[in-house]
Amino acid sequence: MSFLEESGNDELTETFVDHVREMILNRVSDARLSEAQARHLRSLATGKMLRTKFAARIFAASGGSCTPAPGLEKACAAIELVHTASLLHDDIIDNALVRRSQPTLWKTQGANYAVLAGDLLYCEALTMLLSGENGYLAPLFVEKVKEVCLAEIRQELLFRARTTECETYLDMVRGKTGPLFAFLGYTCGAEDIELARALEEAGYLTGTAYQLADDLLDAAGDEESTGKTLGTDALRKKATLAFGIQGLNGTPDSLIISTIGSAKTVLERWPLLRDGITDFFVKDLGPVLNKTINFQKQQTPFAA
Repeated sequence: MSFLEESGNDELTETFVDHVREMILNRVSDARLSEAQARHLRSLATGKMLRTKFAARIFAASGGSCTPAPGLEKACAAIELVHTASLLHDDIIDNALVRRSQPTLWKTQGANYAVLAGDLLYCEALTMLLSGENGYLAPLFVEKVKEVCLAEIRQELLFRARTTECETYLDMVRGKTGPLFAFLGYTCGAEDIELARALEEAGYLTGTAYQLADDLLDAAGDEESTGKTLGTDALRKKATLAFGIQGLNGTPDSLIISTIGSAKTVLERWPLLRDGITDFFVKDLGPVLNKTINFQKQQTPFAA
């Protein structure tokens, strides 16, 4: 990872992401799938890559102020594979027809294939993590993936079609999307436990903000611009930020903005790293959030 020794900039971030993307493509290509099936999975697994970009932005801005666990790129690739597996399973549960502007895998290949392909990606992710120098992170990796599964179970089996208190909803959102960002945050600062825990919490908050915005997008977004099936939460009576939540203080937009502010506050002791995740919010997550938040009026909390 010699390129990590360069000064932080956008080019460094893109170089890092490109390395991770290549690892993912090679891993999927090595799986025993038909070319058509592998091509579909490759396109899914190398989409927005926001979790990888979160880690990359931290290092691009670090100036050597933090030392990652060995094999950070492999950790990022493993997380992206897990995320892709969750999308394959979610699309079946939600009866979604479009993902990344193409028919969902279960729609083209059948639900059985999509379930099994997701299972395979989970296994490939763990194999990739264990094959590198940072295999000692495997227990934490499994813990975070389990946290995602448990949050999905709570929302799907325990709280669907029920009015939900805002605090409970936020806890589920944190568990659904925060853990994969949190794992990479921890991995970024693994040589310094205090920093690792701060980056882990920043990851949880980042994932929470992203999921809050995604919930709003599902209710009010445009399918053509997002490239995925929307409206599934309402059809399936999921309690989200858009409806079914009690006790919300302020507007949904203000909750997202305050969550992002909290992620930055966690890193106040490390201003370079705080600047790194600010770059992530503005340059990487911003285009996603733009679809649900009017950044023209709310720019300051993100860029400051």
